[in-house]
Amino acid sequence: MEHTLDLLLEKILSYVGNEVYSLSRVQAELEKIKNELEYMQSLINDTKGKRGLSDLEKTVVRKVKEKADDIVDFIEEYTYFSNKNRNLNKFYTVICFPKALIKKHQLATKLRHIRRSIREMRETSNQYYSIDHHHHHQQKQQCNKSEYDADWAMKKSIGELALFESDKDLVGIKDSKNELLDLLLDERLDRTVISVVGMGGSGKTSLVASLLRSPVVKKHFSGFYAWITISQTNYTIDNVLRSIIKELADRVEENVNPQELTTMNQIQLVKMIIEKLHQKKYLVVLDDVWEIENLWLPDTHYNSNGSRILITTRKEDVANFSFGTKSHVYNIRPLTENKAWKLFWKKALPHNPDQCSTELLLTAKQLVKKCGGLPLGLATLGAVMSTKKLELVDWEGILRSLNWELSNNQRFNVVKSILLLSFYELPNRLKQCYLYCCIFPEDFEINPRRLIRLWIAEGFVELGRGMTQEMMAERYITELVHRGLLQFTTRRTYSSNVLRMHDLNRELAISIAEEERFCCVYNGQETNQDSKFYRLAVQENYRGALGSMSRVRSFFVFGSEMGTSSLQRVLCDFTLLRVLDLKDIPIPELPKEILNCYNLTYLCLKRTQIKELPKGIGKLCNLQTLDIRQTKIKGIPDGIVSLSNLWHLFMRQFNYATKLMEFDHFNICYSAKAPVGISNLKKLQVLDSVEAGKDTIKELRSLTQLTKIGLTNVKEADGEDLCILIKQMKCVNFLLLQASNVNEVLKIDEVASTSQFLVKLYLIGKLERMPHWFASLECLKIMFLSWSRVTDDEFLYHISKLPNLAILSLVKAYEGNQLWFQMGFLKLECLLLCSMPQLKEVIIEPGVMPRLEKLFIVSCSNLQIPRGIEHLSRVQMKRQ
Repeated sequence: MEHTLDLLLEKILSYVGNEVYSLSRVQAELEKIKNELEYMQSLINDTKGKRGLSDLEKTVVRKVKEKADDIVDFIEEYTYFSNKNRNLNKFYTVICFPKALIKKHQLATKLRHIRRSIREMRETSNQYYSIDHHHHHQQKQQCNKSEYDADWAMKKSIGELALFESDKDLVGIKDSKNELLDLLLDERLDRTVISVVGMGGSGKTSLVASLLRSPVVKKHFSGFYAWITISQTNYTIDNVLRSIIKELADRVEENVNPQELTTMNQIQLVKMIIEKLHQKKYLVVLDDVWEIENLWLPDTHYNSNGSRILITTRKEDVANFSFGTKSHVYNIRPLTENKAWKLFWKKALPHNPDQCSTELLLTAKQLVKKCGGLPLGLATLGAVMSTKKLELVDWEGILRSLNWELSNNQRFNVVKSILLLSFYELPNRLKQCYLYCCIFPEDFEINPRRLIRLWIAEGFVELGRGMTQEMMAERYITELVHRGLLQFTTRRTYSSNVLRMHDLNRELAISIAEEERFCCVYNGQETNQDSKFYRLAVQENYRGALGSMSRVRSFFVFGSEMGTSSLQRVLCDFTLLRVLDLKDIPIPELPKEILNCYNLTYLCLKRTQIKELPKGIGKLCNLQTLDIRQTKIKGIPDGIVSLSNLWHLFMRQFNYATKLMEFDHFNICYSAKAPVGISNLKKLQVLDSVEAGKDTIKELRSLTQLTKIGLTNVKEADGEDLCILIKQMKCVNFLLLQASNVNEVLKIDEVASTSQFLVKLYLIGKLERMPHWFASLECLKIMFLSWSRVTDDEFLYHISKLPNLAILSLVKAYEGNQLWFQMGFLKLECLLLCSMPQLKEVIIEPGVMPRLEKLFIVSCSNLQIPRGIEHLSRVQMKRQ
């Protein structure tokens, strides 16, 4: 529960200090509450990061959190009330004036009650807390063991006991062991640091322990090795040094006086280690390293006789750190499907798995899949299933309630503790960003951009000096990936990467999120009628009966057949919604009740069947993100220009008449006509995309903060304005331009300079020549040229030197007979050549496109196999 407390208090203090001062009737009460909360925050400051809280500390944290929730609810209710009144016309305001006064009086009274209850709670807690805190502190001095320490102690004992395991209990480590053995025993290498990196439970410790048990390793290092398990709680250089000395002394049966070690300073400890390692070929293992700031590695400078330092870590930034010496990074790979199956049955039913029924084997496959090739999860789950009868109902019961089992079944304590260490070690702000990922279904491909927009809408992303919230959120994602809590993977379409959450991590995250009332993942199961969750994710079997969830502020629907009437009831119940995500739900219309959700900041209708937006969309004055891509909406109400807080406006529609790989259609996409007054959207950062009208491009020139621009229906006459727009948009990282028809020219030659941040460029329409400014796009990763029909012989010259170009798609882009790749394209990974029937020859010189992996040739009837394709060692060519 304490994980999100600091953030709740931070949010409230932020509201009180900034936004809510405009609420004139409640200023005094809010100021008093602010003072009370600041006092309570200091009272429980010493619980930050602790896992072993006393009962009273837990009670204080829980009570403060409940009051914090009450104030968040009040602020959102007051905001809703204020916005509702703002949207009433003058006549209706006069009629409802008495009701408004009564409502304001009720809200002010409610706030006074909240403030009094906080004060009473503070006084009571203060009376008992100091006594209990003193007693608890004494206990801590005597025992110095918290629940967090216990988690580490369990990890430490597992790591050390791994030294005494047998290789016959391990599965799938042969190849990894041989690769690491080569690095350990290579006589050509001087002192070298080897980092073994992987998520918690991936088998890093077992693999390294297997190496140390190997007779050839013991002989190579003459038995001179040390194994140190790094503690997160007692992680100091001095403690690491003392541990190394004790370990090395044990290897040569030398007695070391513990008291003498305790009194030695750091310089003395280092000197002792150097003396012990002098002229020795040593192996030091530092198991489960989390940070490098206070890490000391043995270095005798003059000793270069093949010593090794082996680090295991679950953090990529630690593994990739330069330790000032030769280093290698070895990434632990998950077990293959066959090896995972073998390890599971080795623990679950070692004798004869063939005696299982077909149905039971299918359930077992789903259980194995949940573990995602994670050895610790497979071994633990297999051991648990070995205690179950070979009956389908028992096995399916575990499959359905795995997140409950992970939290409550003691047999899962080891895997739970190891996986949760990564979560506990996260900064508080990242904790809720991570928990948020469990709203997505199992095996869901999470679009990083979508996740970033949601985090921002929820208020999770802080502002950094000189950084946008998007940039800060990208840092959050990088941090979670580096810690192994999220994984980047290639999407089925080759053009982008997506995020995935390991199934076991997700199950644990769901347990924590539901315990914290952070969110509820609904799969058709019965729910607690008194549950009060802030976020609700419906993933299947929606029946319209979720009980009382008055605090729901974010509502998601995945893979559920929700009708208009069901959504209408939801919108009536959840009027204080901030986030509504209905992506891919085949709902035919958006209920008008959406206009009553005045607090809404995020509305996603992507790939729904909705045909129009309500005319009163301008009432949603807090809306930051509106996504209506791939819907049936062909026009947008003019009132949208009054959404002064709008950041992201996604409206691009794809032409579904085109089939996969049929890129030669001119009208790949279309969009709604830009409303008059679009320049009023001063906060707009993403506009993807609008149909350019008479003055649209001129209006957009004032929105210099835009980072993403998409324009369709562009005419040759717009050329001058278009060039000025491209020059002025210094923050743009995505640009899409589509001409009004196949004969209309995109006049973009005269651009003097453009955004240095441009990453994706899509041009659909005729180009008179390849613009020279293409050569300046140093950040560009994706270029898509369609119907360009350039005849310039130096067609490729201006893009060949682009240092980061990874994907190049040329569709009816060139009308010459020969494409000659003479130089460059050093990072190109994918090349598409489509619908160029006059193209007779492609020549690839040696050294060009060294990283190319995929070459698509589509509808190029006269083109033979490219000359020089033998130089492309990685390429997979596909012709259609």
